[in-house]
Amino acid sequence: MARLTIDGVQGVITGFRQVGQAAVEYSRTAQKAGTTATRWMDKHSDQLGRLGGTLLKVGAVGALALGGLAKSAIDWESAWAGVTKTVDGTPQQMAAIEAGLRSMAKELPSSHREIAAVAEAAGQLGVKSEAIVGFTRTMIDLGETTNLSADEAATSLAQLMNVMGTSQ
Repeated sequence: MARLTIDGVQGVITGFRQVGQAAVEYSRTAQKAGTTATRWMDKHSDQLGRLGGTLLKVGAVGALALGGLAKSAIDWESAWAGVTKTVDGTPQQMAAIEAGLRSMAKELPSSHREIAAVAEAAGQLGVKSEAIVGFTRTMIDLGETTNLSADEAATSLAQLMNVMGTSQ
């Protein structure tokens, strides 16, 4: 067994004193830092509050925009599903029809849904797949320039073409 000497006890006591002093100094430094941070927060709380409010508004606008985009995408997919049910075409023809209808929505004052509804009606009325985009554009234009709706115009014209046996 090792013997404890007075010098050894003195060394342990000195070590504890040094640790205690270091802890007191650390506590003082931490308290000063906390006080400085509190003063800074008090001084800038109005600005931080405004920043938080602005960030909240930006986030809300972003969420609304994303929600609107998601709704538009869902609406288009739903409208396009109606077209795919009534129009017969190869995958390439269907891709071309979809691209044509989508670009039409950028050029004309009609919604994707309205344009797709006319294309769907055209498919139901037997319009050939290669004529769907042109037929749809004509019917949308006719609906915009007359008192007929584009859907009514499409139905009437397609029926007339079928009765007369004219080409599309």
